[in-house]
Amino acid sequence: MDYIVRNLTLYQNIICGADQDNGNGILYTCSASVSKRSMNPAAEECLAYQKKDCNLTENILPAGTYLFVQGYIQPGIQAISAAGIPAQELYDAALALWLEFVWQEITPPDSTVYVRLLVPEEIQNISDEQKKSAGTVFQLYRRKK
Repeated sequence: MDYIVRNLTLYQNIICGADQDNGNGILYTCSASVSKRSMNPAAEECLAYQKKDCNLTENILPAGTYLFVQGYIQPGIQAISAAGIPAQELYDAALALWLEFVWQEITPPDSTVYVRLLVPEEIQNISDEQKKSAGTVFQLYRRKK
C-alpha cells in the first residue's frame, strides 16, 4: 500500500489510553534507529516497540509539529503483538514516514515514533466478534522539530 505522509501540527496534547481505548485511541511509544539519509533501512530500524512503564494508565501524544501517516490493518491482525512486534502495515508506514524525512531533508530531533490505534466510535459498543471484523485504523507521528 502507498502511504501519503502529511505535515501535522497538534495544538494541544492528546491523552490516549495505555492498554484500552479511552475515546482517543491507544498510544504506543516506539523508536527508530535509521541512519541519517538511509534510503533502504531494515523494517526494525524504522519502527521498534518499547514497552512503557507498566503503571501508566494514560499516554500523552504531545502538542507539536509532526510528519504523520495513517493506515488500516485488516481484521484479525494485531497491530503490535504481545511480543512487541509491529504488524507489516506499521513497518511499511514507518518506512514511508522515514523516506519523507529524507525527501524533505529534515533531521528528526529524536528517535521517538508514536503509534496511535483508533477504534471508530460507532463500533465501540458492539460485540467483540463484530469488533474483530472491523479492523484497526493506525496513525504514526514523528516530531519534526
